[in-house]
Amino acid sequence: MLEWHVVNSATYYAAESASLNSDFLYFLSDTKEIYKGAVPFSQAVEMLSAPDYTLPTTPARKRIYVNPSNLEGKIYDGSQWVTIIKPVSTAVTENDANPVSGGAVKTYVDDAIADLAASDDVMASLVWNESAHKLTYTMADGTTTHDVPLSGLAVDLSYNSTTGALQVVDASGTALGTAVNLDLERFIQSASYDHQTRKITLNFNDATDPLEIDVGDLVDTYTAAAEDASKGAKITVTNNEFAVEAIVSAATGNQLQKTAQGLFVAAYDDSDVMKLVASATAGDVATLNGQGQATDSGYTLGGSAMAATPGATTLATEAAVAAAISAAITALDLDNRFAEKVDKVSSATAGNIATFVSGGNIADTGKTVGGSTLAASPTANTVATEAAVKAYADSVGDLKVAKTDIVTTIDSTGTNSQVPSAAAAYAALSWKTTL
Repeated sequence: MLEWHVVNSATYYAAESASLNSDFLYFLSDTKEIYKGAVPFSQAVEMLSAPDYTLPTTPARKRIYVNPSNLEGKIYDGSQWVTIIKPVSTAVTENDANPVSGGAVKTYVDDAIADLAASDDVMASLVWNESAHKLTYTMADGTTTHDVPLSGLAVDLSYNSTTGALQVVDASGTALGTAVNLDLERFIQSASYDHQTRKITLNFNDATDPLEIDVGDLVDTYTAAAEDASKGAKITVTNNEFAVEAIVSAATGNQLQKTAQGLFVAAYDDSDVMKLVASATAGDVATLNGQGQATDSGYTLGGSAMAATPGATTLATEAAVAAAISAAITALDLDNRFAEKVDKVSSATAGNIATFVSGGNIADTGKTVGGSTLAASPTANTVATEAAVKAYADSVGDLKVAKTDIVTTIDSTGTNSQVPSAAAAYAALSWKTTL
């Protein structure tokens, strides 16, 4: 019975072939190979065995069988052998479609060069003889040499010191062209140019006085323009030397400086600059965070009128609010709603309690509301608060009040011996208006 064993390649390859169990299937976990004992099962390429390198009679499909003698590779497609790697030829032959080994190419080239070197029709070298002014070439046999005639080709200059004639000659010494006659008596020994005077001075071999040539009209004159800060630099010309100096603005906030190393701009500090809000939504209102930077509030500005369905993230404009209030007032129809309104109490005293009178109007009762305690001399025009009543009741201790002395309403006919109930006091201190 076959057994599966999973090992890594190092463990498997370290084992002796004889120690591998032929009934075990070994799966190499790192190289993904399968062996039955020492026999590979998963190889994609198989080398044929010497000496005849015959193909197997029962081949595996899609496995490449390689002939080590010529590196030819074949696969079996189920019905026939197909060559997928052409055999390497060991010799270069005409019309051979197969690849050729490097040794075969070298042998072919060496043989071709040897055949060429042995030919008398091949030139092996070409040499220029500087002293003789001629070209000499040697044939491939190494013994046959030939000179190349260079008649009519200028190779040297000939000078006649007696006549001062300078002549071009060819390799045979034959003069070419017309000789140039040089002045034998006067030669320029030196020359100089004065930038200030713009003159060329020539010194000859036979004269003590030099020859001066004024070339001022031939030399362009350059002068510096008036300094103009708008140009950003000023130019000065001193003794035909140009100097350029940058003009740095003294305006507040200019970061540009002139240093010994040149113009310099300090690194820009953007810590106090409001930065771009990369995730902002177009049209949203911007707000500030705790660091002074802008953030997207998530709110948008509404239009001149409220939306039919107002949104919680839309800010109303003054025009929209005014239009909404105007529409609401119109809808209330206040002029008709308050046709029967309460008349103003023109003679009322500030702080007095109002009560209804006949006809639904109100009037000043002439009574005021007391404080948190009862006055030392209570009056009939001061209404006691619950706090004042409770404070007074607490001050009398266990004093019992007869039920008959408790009144449920407070009116001007009451006496000082009567005690109002909480409901009476509340009713007296409260007033209501029905619109």
